[in-house]
Order: sequence, then structure tokens, then C-alpha cells
Amino acid sequence: MSSVSFEYYRDVYGGECGESEFSAVIGTAQDAVSELVGGTGISDASGDAARAVCLEVDYLTKMNKNASPDGRGAVRESLGDYSVTYGASGGAMRACGVPVSPEAVLCLRRAGLFSRWV
Repeated sequence: MSSVSFEYYRDVYGGECGESEFSAVIGTAQDAVSELVGGTGISDASGDAARAVCLEVDYLTKMNKNASPDGRGAVRESLGDYSVTYGASGGAMRACGVPVSPEAVLCLRRAGLFSRWV
């Protein structure tokens, strides 16, 4: 999977986290999305896989900002009229031990890229 650049995240996707926050989570986000698509080595860094990586960056950044002292985070996501909040107990799926954004999963499913999980 090609690397999603900060410029793509900020200018094309419209991400709001800063470059240092992005740099702190981009590797983990890319690894998680790669695991979700079956490690197929998607080379398109500007399509649905890239959007899923950006969604995962946002999700991990939110978790880091909302982390409790024990390292668990509470995250609220919304997509249209749908919203969900994950608390300290988790609730999110995981890839490579990393919580995965439900929005990223939805993006990959819609694109027909989600292949590893039931």
C-alpha cells in the first residue's frame, strides 16, 4: 500500500489534525487498513483505500486526544444521521491489535476492498 501523505490528508481528504499528530499515527493507520484489505498491497494512494487510511488517522487521533489515564479512549463518530460512541470498554473492531474506525470499514466495504473479516 502506498503511503498517504500529509498533503493528501489535508488538501484532498480535508483532514483537520496537525502534521505532528498525523505523523504519529499514519504508520499504524496504514498497517490497519492494509490488514483489512488482506495485505493486497493496494498501490492507489488516492482512492477508497486512501480515504479509509485518512478516516483511520482521524479515529486514532481522536482516541489519543480522549485517552484516559489507563490508555483507553472514548471516541464519538458520526456519518450522516448515524453516530456511535465508544467508551473505555472498546466496542471497535481491531486489526493488528489497533482499534479500527467503523467509518473506514464502511468505506472499504462499499468499495469492495474489505476482505479479511466477517
